[in-house]
Amino acid sequence: MEDRRLHCTRHETCIIISSREYPNIHRNGDYSMNKNELLEKVSLASGLTKKESEAAINAFLETLTDVLKAGDKISLKGFGTFEVRTREARMGRNPRTGETMEIAASKVPAFKASSALKNVVNGK
Repeated sequence: MEDRRLHCTRHETCIIISSREYPNIHRNGDYSMNKNELLEKVSLASGLTKKESEAAINAFLETLTDVLKAGDKISLKGFGTFEVRTREARMGRNPRTGETMEIAASKVPAFKASSALKNVVNGK
């Protein structure tokens, strides 16, 4: 694995962090929480064991997937809405050959954050 330079501008000293020590830090310096870290935080916040937290999160994700697969949506007040959106068929271009091709219509999962969540994220 390579080392990653974080917060590096022309006039600053670069901080070098080994990707072995911090595997969830991306090239641009952003941090991405993985499932194990989420389980740990949920466990600490709820008082559940790690196994119970994992069962709860897995049940939530499975339920969310089933609801979206059925074409329905889930609204969580103060958090946001998970839904399925339909993309129309459109014309695209094969990047390798430059050939024009039709991209089929598809359904994609989407999340729309509530204004309350947006306010929290923006520090309001």
